[in-house]
Amino acid sequence: MQALHDKWGHPSNSKFIQICRAQNRVGFPTNFLALLNRFRCKVCALCKGARGYPRSTRVQLHGPHKTPKVVPAPGDIVFCNSNDE
Repeated sequence: MQALHDKWGHPSNSKFIQICRAQNRVGFPTNFLALLNRFRCKVCALCKGARGYPRSTRVQLHGPHKTPKVVPAPGDIVFCNSNDE
């Protein structure tokens, strides 16, 4: 299973099923779908899993530390400091 996965360039499970069907299952084991459900590629686990950024529970609940911008309400008087004079 690992050899097939390497041969086709480490596709995702859904893409691997598409490849198998496009090849009319030639060159694939007869129980390919059952094997695919249990198969875990160690290379993909290292490389593709590293892309996800682990967010903490606090950030998921409350968001990152950012101070909200103060937007004046309609009708407020806004003074601008200008040095163009």
